[in-house]
Amino acid sequence: MTVTNRNAAVPHVPSGADALGEVEAALFQSEALYQTFLEQSPIGLAHLDAAGVVTFENHRLRAITGEDPDAAWIGRPVAEIGGLDTRLPGLVDRMLGGDGPLGETEVAFVRSDGATRTLLVHGAPIQHPEEGTVGGVLMVSDVTAERARAEKLRLLSRYDEAEPLLHHAAISQPSGHDFLRDAARILGETAGADRAVVLFCDEASGTYTEEARWSSEASPAALPLRRAAECHEVGVLAETVGAADVVALPFDAEGDRAGLLLLVHDAEPAGRWTDTERHALARLGTLVETLWAWMRAEARYRQVVASIEDALFSLGFGPDGERVYAFLSEQVEALTGYSAADLLAGDTRWRAHVVHPDDRAAVEAHDRALRDGRESRLVYRIRTAGGRVRWLRESASPHRDRAGRTAAAGILSDVTEARETEAALARTRQDADSANRVKATFLSMMSHELRTPLGAIRGFAEVLVEEVAALERPSPEVTEFATTIRDSADEVLRLVNDIFDLANLQSGRVLVECRPVPLHPVIEAAARKHASLFAERGLGVVLDLDAAAPVVLGEAGRIAEVLEQLLSNAAKFTDAGHVRLATEVCGDGVRLRVEDTGIGVAPDYVGEMFEPFSQGDNRLNRDYGGSGLGLALVKRLVEAMNGTVAATSVQGAGTAVEITLPRADA
Repeated sequence: MTVTNRNAAVPHVPSGADALGEVEAALFQSEALYQTFLEQSPIGLAHLDAAGVVTFENHRLRAITGEDPDAAWIGRPVAEIGGLDTRLPGLVDRMLGGDGPLGETEVAFVRSDGATRTLLVHGAPIQHPEEGTVGGVLMVSDVTAERARAEKLRLLSRYDEAEPLLHHAAISQPSGHDFLRDAARILGETAGADRAVVLFCDEASGTYTEEARWSSEASPAALPLRRAAECHEVGVLAETVGAADVVALPFDAEGDRAGLLLLVHDAEPAGRWTDTERHALARLGTLVETLWAWMRAEARYRQVVASIEDALFSLGFGPDGERVYAFLSEQVEALTGYSAADLLAGDTRWRAHVVHPDDRAAVEAHDRALRDGRESRLVYRIRTAGGRVRWLRESASPHRDRAGRTAAAGILSDVTEARETEAALARTRQDADSANRVKATFLSMMSHELRTPLGAIRGFAEVLVEEVAALERPSPEVTEFATTIRDSADEVLRLVNDIFDLANLQSGRVLVECRPVPLHPVIEAAARKHASLFAERGLGVVLDLDAAAPVVLGEAGRIAEVLEQLLSNAAKFTDAGHVRLATEVCGDGVRLRVEDTGIGVAPDYVGEMFEPFSQGDNRLNRDYGGSGLGLALVKRLVEAMNGTVAATSVQGAGTAVEITLPRADA
């Protein structure tokens, strides 16, 4: 079945002339596209006729060979192109002669401007079905930069290989002179030098002297220095060593002596070493300087090790976990009685033979921490070769050795005397603690025993005062005696209570319950309670309370007790002026300040105000009484409520005590 699309256009059938025009147009377009492709190709292209004459070159080839018209290859046989590697014409002839394509070939080309380029050339013959080879195509790439980079990498790789050799020379050589001799050889062989000379400059004489030398097999004469070059004549060293080209690598030798490592070419012209090589050699010269400094430091380290009393060590661990010492300084024999040689040889095993039996488990745990890669410190006992017990402190840090195994290094110190002193101090501390407990118990018991009769005395004294006052004509002397008995009983009872409270606080038998407490009502109640006392002394009371009405964490009764002590002190030591109570919310706390305008204390006493039984005036005939317990009790109570207390004072101007308690809503 045939399906007809009625909407399809009827194809146009061109006439003969039209068809010829379309073919010519298509050919023209195809040739234009081909020409554009050849011109824009990133590879240089040249067309050769059967005789090897260049009949076409594209833009890229002109850029490679030079834009100057005289540099063009077009119209010239390959064999007559100036500056071209002479191998290429023969290869092109064989390609055009029927040998097949020209494989990848690298040739040198000197452009008309004198620049040398490295060209990578591919070629292919053009075959005609009837006439055979009628020409060819050359594809040319400029690989100068790539080859330069490859050469630079190869060069740098050679210099990189010298670094581990220098490291090995520094580690394996016992003396600095041997290291410098090996360093001269390694750098000389790496740089392809004829000779390498290490010179030291003696600042005292101002001249260089030879320290080490190396000569290649090609330079057996090993010419000596013609003369000792002066230290400031580095620019004429080529003449000094009788060489055509020299690389001078300065380094810090030691002290006031500067070092110089010379790499010498005897006969080649100057400029033998490229800038890249000179930079690589300078880097190796810096490494020689670093290793030389390390060797000098190592020598000083060994001198220091020999002069200290502690023993240094490094060790690994055997399959059974036992120590295998790799290094022990000689001081270990003075500490243990065992020689370093015996311990290094394994004839004496550390944990089994040296460590005290009671401490072997601790040392095993210490070693396990080191094997796990953790630093560890331990004080333990050993039995010396002579049977004495000594205490050692061992500090060690783990690391990985060259084989990737766990190793450790550290120091051993004899702490026997310090340990014995600590034990004596501990016994003294225990005795002091025991004495304090006895004292606290005694004070607690005596305070309890005293309060009962004192309560009776105070009660009867109060009754006596009231009875005397009720008489029609009381005797002034009897009234005074009764009042004195009552007031003295009050003072003694207050003192006994302070002693009892302080003893309990010091022994930890007093537990303060910290609950939210509105602070201002407690302050106002304390001020009212002492109002009559302040009035008797003619003192004013100033309340400067924060408007926030803060709530603190503490115990209301204990806060009142603190205020009782502070206000009593303020009244006692203030003859005129006022007492001020102020509060302020500050961060997570509330600051309570009690200040007076009293006598104040000396600056050197402020730090002792809160110590028990402390007095600002220790004269026997003091103007003011008191036991010195009040502020000590304040400090203990405030700290029991997780607060702080501090004081400031100016002698003759007054004292301020500042308490900070934690806020309940913080």
